[in-house]
Amino acid sequence: MEMALGRNFSREMATDTSGAVLVNETAMRQLGWDDPLNKRLYFGQQDSVGTGIIGVVKDFHFAGMHQNIEPVVIFPLNSSPGNLLAARIQPGRIPEAMEIAQAAWRDVYPDYPFNYSFLDEEFADLYRRDL
Repeated sequence: MEMALGRNFSREMATDTSGAVLVNETAMRQLGWDDPLNKRLYFGQQDSVGTGIIGVVKDFHFAGMHQNIEPVVIFPLNSSPGNLLAARIQPGRIPEAMEIAQAAWRDVYPDYPFNYSFLDEEFADLYRRDL
């Protein structure tokens, strides 16, 4: 993902693990903000603290190319367990990367299956259905 404003998550910033989010350009426009950096989003009536926006990612298609780009809020991985992780893998290193990912998953979630798919295959299926 390419940044339009601000910065991406950083391990060096302690607040990034639970108190920070990224939004896409569509979310920024729908919220009516020219610059959402350091503004806060509140999730539910019990959220009195809010979560700070640290960056804006350029819009990207995550459904189909024929679908409108929806507003997106991106949480750091450790604050939204059980959701989705996208990783870029170097060509030729897929088997090695999958072994590492599966071992890490088993360490953290030993009672849950390791399910994965490849984005290129997901998009190919999506476009096949669009035809």
